[in-house]
Amino acid sequence: MPRRGRLLALASGAGLALAATAATGQESTTPIEDLQDQAETSANATERLVLPIPLSNPTLGTGLALAFVKVYEPEGTGKPWTTGAGALYTSHKDRALAAFHNMALDGDRLRFSGVAGYASLPLKFYGIGSAAGDRGVALDIQQDVIGGRIEGLVRVAANLHAGVRVRVQGVRTRIRTDGDGPIADLIPSIQRRSTIVAVGPSIVFDRTDAPFNPRNGVLAEAHWLVGVPLLGSDFAYSRVTASANVYHALGERTGIAARASICAAGREAPYYDLCNYGQSNDLRGYLNGQYRDRASWAVQAELRRKLWGRLGGVAFAGIGGIAPAIGRLGDTTLLPGAGLGLRYKISQAYGINARVDAAVGKNSHAIYFSVGEAF
Repeated sequence: MPRRGRLLALASGAGLALAATAATGQESTTPIEDLQDQAETSANATERLVLPIPLSNPTLGTGLALAFVKVYEPEGTGKPWTTGAGALYTSHKDRALAAFHNMALDGDRLRFSGVAGYASLPLKFYGIGSAAGDRGVALDIQQDVIGGRIEGLVRVAANLHAGVRVRVQGVRTRIRTDGDGPIADLIPSIQRRSTIVAVGPSIVFDRTDAPFNPRNGVLAEAHWLVGVPLLGSDFAYSRVTASANVYHALGERTGIAARASICAAGREAPYYDLCNYGQSNDLRGYLNGQYRDRASWAVQAELRRKLWGRLGGVAFAGIGGIAPAIGRLGDTTLLPGAGLGLRYKISQAYGINARVDAAVGKNSHAIYFSVGEAF
């Protein structure tokens, strides 16, 4: 990456691949954090001053994002820094604002990242458990989220960083469907206007050969956050997430990638911080949040093939499910998913692709359009 800083104005006109609620299979991914990820990936893909970021997701529909990102590498830091801010609006009237910063020091021995922002999301709440997801009857809700996350890591061994993550989040939920009912009763009044302050350890192991589209290596991470009432949290519960990605090249034009992930949320976790199936692209083909419970798992594999020129194709499949507790994964109702996708390389130097995926799940289907690989 060039050492000189570069300021990029990034505008998208074709939707957003964004998470729908405040919790995902990878700790807490909100539209705030997804906007950050898309902006950073796109900023590293090109030096053009104006870049469309095409994104689409079945949960939030289509929309428009605008981000301003500066990518630069101060002498001796060992890793590029990114600083930026952005905003988005979608056809479902989802709105989000975000500001973020990532940095490394002392030859990448120390890492710091932070993101903060606001999101207003009209969503559907199907209830909790596999039976609720299968029933497919949803409650229309409006969820407003404000908050942020900071993380500090130190290198403790080769390719291994460990440290602390802090998440602060205020969530307000309003029922938009006329009247209440059994589904609305699953969102108690204390959860309709609440605050989370959670602290805990984070571990990241990265032995991949590229930061954006690896062909070989392993990337694994785990986060354990605990709500702390003494710091202002309305709920005292723990939430553990872990994932591992493996990449292996089968030749110059073909490679495979595999991913496994798991999530466990404590009994006091609010509805919006449970384990939502289909977030973080685990798995593609499901409406984000239709299946949620206190535990989830997923495994998937993807065959990646260069076709001709900048074009490529993928085929992917996986399986997973949700359960009422991490100790009851044997009671999982299996939720498979599979699909095909096309890739267009927008950066030869960094191997970054724009992607479109068509996926089919259990009684569902979805189209995804974004910058960067699913995992």
